[in-house]
Amino acid sequence: MPYIHVSSNVAAAGIDTDAFARALSKSLAGSLGAPEQLLLAKLSLGSPMLMAKKSDPCAFVEIRSAQLDPKKNPAIVKAVTETVTATLGVSPKRIFVNLQEIPPTHWGFNGATAASRL
Repeated sequence: MPYIHVSSNVAAAGIDTDAFARALSKSLAGSLGAPEQLLLAKLSLGSPMLMAKKSDPCAFVEIRSAQLDPKKNPAIVKAVTETVTATLGVSPKRIFVNLQEIPPTHWGFNGATAASRL
């Protein structure tokens, strides 16, 4: 049950948010090797943000998954950064990506934990 949340100070106006969420879902699912049917993507655009003392376009990406792997993480960060840059026009130098490993016992979906579905 991977989750991706992109927060950015780039305004949502002029951004096809549905297409962006779909692109993020595809990018993350592909780099994780996970089915998109289990992925949740959230966008928070137009958020007041400051990075390196500047309010230039920036983004913070949170990824949570039970499928993170130190060998896959660089490819995940690269793929997601490319998707954010392509859609929002944010420089890769102004994108932070945070990866959090969440064990299946700590994920819930449809009234049960992921661990109970394994």
